[in-house]
Amino acid sequence: LNTPLIFEEPMIDPSGDPYKNLYVADIDAIDMGTSDSASDYDVSDFCIVIKRRVFGQLNPKYVAIYKARPTEIKIAFETTMRLLTWYNCRALLEYTKISIQKYFEGFNKGHLFMERPEFAVSSRTRLNRARKKLIGLPATEAVIKHGLELISMYVDDYWYEIDHEETLEQLLNYSYEAKRKYDIIAAMGCCEIADEELTVITPVIVNSV
Repeated sequence: LNTPLIFEEPMIDPSGDPYKNLYVADIDAIDMGTSDSASDYDVSDFCIVIKRRVFGQLNPKYVAIYKARPTEIKIAFETTMRLLTWYNCRALLEYTKISIQKYFEGFNKGHLFMERPEFAVSSRTRLNRARKKLIGLPATEAVIKHGLELISMYVDDYWYEIDHEETLEQLLNYSYEAKRKYDIIAAMGCCEIADEELTVITPVIVNSV
């Protein structure tokens, strides 16, 4: 995909203001584009998925996806920044992906990344958390498998809300052993974890008192 696929535009209230915490995202990032790579062999795609959370009588739904292998990585970074700003949401990110963090911080957009979910914070790390904000999620086996469990629960309940053919193909053909090839599933798994982290947070109007 060279441009984002939008299945549903961001919801706004009657005053035209966006909602806060209605959408959540995950970025399965890469640190270089094809022009920076010595070869095209095993070059992963950049992928971001955006999900509308449960809201009133509306089912949760993946509303946007951007999956690309850009010639210059800043193209993916800029597209992602625009998407997160448009949907007024934050994204979870693998914590080793430094390039995109630095890029966003250069535009004062570091707040668009979520802190590490509580379930993935060790007791030792928790002691130091007050001193340093933890951005990103470690790609441990436990994290990956938890994400897959949450995807399974979502698909069982809301499979009919998935509008993207390639997403359906990856869900049908997914292999844990070859998981690096399934960028969309990787992004969905962490997006589900991010949504789980926001369970007790209700979407609100940005300018509400």
